Amino acid sequence: MRCLSLAVMILTIGCDATSRPDAGAVGADAGSIAIGTVAIGEACADSLACVVDASCFFTDATMTTSVCMADCDPDTTRLCAMGEVCIPATLMGTPRELGVCFLGGSAAAGMPCVDTFDCARGTLCVSVVDEQRCHRACTVGGDGSECLATEVCQALVGMGMAGYCADTP
Repeated sequence: MRCLSLAVMILTIGCDATSRPDAGAVGADAGSIAIGTVAIGEACADSLACVVDASCFFTDATMTTSVCMADCDPDTTRLCAMGEVCIPATLMGTPRELGVCFLGGSAAAGMPCVDTFDCARGTLCVSVVDEQRCHRACTVGGDGSECLATEVCQALVGMGMAGYCADTP
């Protein structure tokens, strides 16, 4: 069984067994679901069932629920079209060419979190001064539109232009 891992906050998502070239992800047996018919945000068992340019990923830390999520290029995209965070992914520990537009959990920006699975669309779990909270995602050096007027885009260590909206000191 192959698993996809997200680089941010060490998330492990989406497990299955064979590759699908158009999605850059993995897929096992599509079963009775026709290939490419499961829409983004809908439950899936495998990436082969997802529409083109989407992959099947777990949405919770217990890895019990998975849905189709859009593929994205983490080198060029920080926030996806619908406001999701484009998170880099790995396949069995090897960097994967595509990331995923992570749909998110239910905790809003500013709320406590254990990991990014907890945080709502467009936010991610960041540890700042020994406290983990959901923060809006942003692009370092961007126009600042992702952050509030009282925030600044702070770089995530080792993540290039990927950042989070931090309170202005």
